[in-house]
Amino acid sequence: MKNLTLLKIASLFIFLLTAQISFGQTHSEPEFFLEDFSGQVGKGVAGNGSDFSGVNWTMDVSDCTLDGVGDYFKVTGNNNTRLRAKDVDGDAIWYSESVDISCYTDVSFKLYAKTDADMQSSDFIKIQYRLNDTGDWTQAQTNGYLPGSGSSNTYNPEQFGLNGTSLQLKVTINVNNNNETPFIDNMQAYGTAIPA
Repeated sequence: MKNLTLLKIASLFIFLLTAQISFGQTHSEPEFFLEDFSGQVGKGVAGNGSDFSGVNWTMDVSDCTLDGVGDYFKVTGNNNTRLRAKDVDGDAIWYSESVDISCYTDVSFKLYAKTDADMQSSDFIKIQYRLNDTGDWTQAQTNGYLPGSGSSNTYNPEQFGLNGTSLQLKVTINVNNNNETPFIDNMQAYGTAIPA
């Protein structure tokens, strides 16, 4: 009887430990992809031109109206570099490089996003991803769509449990006023390495 009780306790402990590993996604494993825009100040697009030299990402601002140096979708800052949008008047889209995830399982990603207090409900930040360099873009499950709310808020958009050969991120920001300057930063991807 005593051995049966110990066996039940041991089984419960193993179950709880397995559940924590499976569902308690804490990003304890090191990231295999990081984009923090370090050393990229000025990279991107403004009304007076563009600069993509030395970066692995791309943009699409064909839906935007950028008038002069004050309208932009580019990396700003000094010590805290961030991708920021200002008065873009349309969907400003940023695409990460395609990241090889074929050596990982249960891949997840997260990033840091901040809305601006002057953003209206029609303004937004949207975070999407796609796998295997094909198909439709899927919105991140946690904080994948961040509309303006009249207050300045910070978020950690996240997605868990991805598997495939590659992962690409897409961020769309739409603001239409000089006072609205939301940003994104510190994109990270994690996963469990597949043993060689």
